[in-house]
Amino acid sequence: MTQYAPSLPRPLRLGGLLLAGMLVALGCQSDPDSPTATSASPEAGTRLDGPAPAESGQPHLHAGEDGTVWMSWVEPVGEDWHALRYATLDDTSWAAPRTVARGATGS
Repeated sequence: MTQYAPSLPRPLRLGGLLLAGMLVALGCQSDPDSPTATSASPEAGTRLDGPAPAESGQPHLHAGEDGTVWMSWVEPVGEDWHALRYATLDDTSWAAPRTVARGATGS
């Protein structure tokens, strides 16, 4: 046996959806002055350039379980070589980049 459940008139359904969407959007906003608000750096909004040079590629940013931020990339070295390099973020500056591996460009 199928039961019939009356539905709300269309304007009420749309209004309810709109109200629910607004409440979700307002609930997702954070108050920067609240004691639970956090920022990734001491000065929120501070621009921090990455350690990789402009001609590099395949950047990857990773945050470790201990909070360490790592960035790796592939950087051209000479005409036919590339190096896999990385650097870690120390508060608001990048540590000196280190090379993990080098290899010749395959043909």
